[in-house]
Amino acid sequence: KLKVDLSYNTLALKKEGASYVSEYEVQTNLGRFFARGSADDCYVSITEAVNKIYDQVKKKLDKLQDPHKGKVVA
Repeated sequence: KLKVDLSYNTLALKKEGASYVSEYEVQTNLGRFFARGSADDCYVSITEAVNKIYDQVKKKLDKLQDPHKGKVVA
């Protein structure tokens, strides 16, 4: 499972030229992931970062999953 530690996430504003750029650090059980963007699209950047990790994990799980098996009984 992908776990995102929301308590760890940090936000920093860095000046680049005449504007400020938001930088995010997202901590997951798969490691830290960095995202950045302007004040308008910074949330999209976080979403894209997490989605990229999720997609990678899902692809690996899909490869491991046997499509012929029935439901797993716990």
